[in-house]
Amino acid sequence: MASGAGPTDGQIRDTIRKQLNTDKIKLWLQPYTLENGQKGETPEDLTTRLASNLNLPKEIVTATLEELRQHAVDKLAARKKFQEDGITSLKVKLTGSIPTNISRTGFNLETKLDVSSTALKQMISQQTSLGVDYLKLISCGQVLDDTKTLQELGLGQQSQVMVICLSESEVEARRQEDQRHRLERTKEAAKILATRNSEDRIGREDDRYFLQIADHTGRAIKLPDEERQALSVALTLNEKGRACLKRKQHGEGLLILLEADHAFRQCRSEILEAVDNYAVLCLDIVWCYLSLQNVDQLPDAESRLRMCEECFNRSYGANMERLMALKGDNSRELALYVRLYLLQGIVAVLKNDFRQGKTLLEKAERVLNSLQVDETKLMQLMSMGYEMSEARLGLRAATGNVSHAITKILERRDRRKEIAEKEKEERRQKTIQRRLGKTTDGS
Repeated sequence: MASGAGPTDGQIRDTIRKQLNTDKIKLWLQPYTLENGQKGETPEDLTTRLASNLNLPKEIVTATLEELRQHAVDKLAARKKFQEDGITSLKVKLTGSIPTNISRTGFNLETKLDVSSTALKQMISQQTSLGVDYLKLISCGQVLDDTKTLQELGLGQQSQVMVICLSESEVEARRQEDQRHRLERTKEAAKILATRNSEDRIGREDDRYFLQIADHTGRAIKLPDEERQALSVALTLNEKGRACLKRKQHGEGLLILLEADHAFRQCRSEILEAVDNYAVLCLDIVWCYLSLQNVDQLPDAESRLRMCEECFNRSYGANMERLMALKGDNSRELALYVRLYLLQGIVAVLKNDFRQGKTLLEKAERVLNSLQVDETKLMQLMSMGYEMSEARLGLRAATGNVSHAITKILERRDRRKEIAEKEKEERRQKTIQRRLGKTTDGS
């Protein structure tokens, strides 16, 4: 929010709602609402007191009180209808490439929960006059599966549904992609059936094409074939989604990233805890939510950021002491913390927790400043023959000291060489084992 700008309508609503909850004022009851649901009387002293306490004009307080009252009445009516007839009211919001002729980007839609996601998409299409192919639905932090019912997907009364509107080019690209994928899936299925146990593959000539998963220290993690395949899909989709973000295609990127999220969840939790890829994916998903200005997804965003912070602390140590002991460098991971604190700060501001938001944003700024390097020192290291990336990482790790940076660069090279040699030796031993065969005891 720009300095000096007034509060938004949403912030005013949240502030007045919070005050009403504190004062235990229920606008859906008399005298505020009559028995038939129509507007009753709002005591003048209530409006005056709220306007004075919140430093807002009386006319804005009056209009906001009526908006909150009507919302409460509608919510009660929807709940009653759901209990009696099984009909729920979903909150639908359009985002993405919305055509200019569509003025209504948010509306409520009544339906039963036993209908499919495809049927819901058709209802939204009728409401918006947008083709079904141009719509992708997201709710509860997932892309809605067209083959499942809303109840199976976890939707309920007053659930939020985000509708990603695709552009003409995005729709055509997805059609071509689907055609390619149908053929590729057939080929992939044959490959999976023909795949031998990963232990048998190590040491073969085609081992260089075999996916290797490493933790944050660079050491390989041994995985069963099933989880290796799930991680391969997840990482591929993650990179594809991030490529969309670089092109500012946040709607399309979010769809792909949520598919990557689904693939990651096929793996055991201890595998996800050993690497930070899933936590970084969650940062990308939250970034998409905020870029699409979809505040309805704040609960999922907050949950993902909390999980992300826990993952970073578990992997690196609360003060990165574990990471420093293993790698002697934390600059890459500090950059991730900048993103984390920035997103947490934005979410806090959107929830009207301005104090917490200010603290987190200042924290992000401090960490970002610690990552800045002196360009003169950077050029000095590059003139010695070091690559720009390793020179920058070295200066960050050595807090700007050139001689210490050289030491850090050489240590990093030695660690990578050591890991590579160890993996090479493991492949050599496996090759020998394959040639000699197994002993009678199976070793």
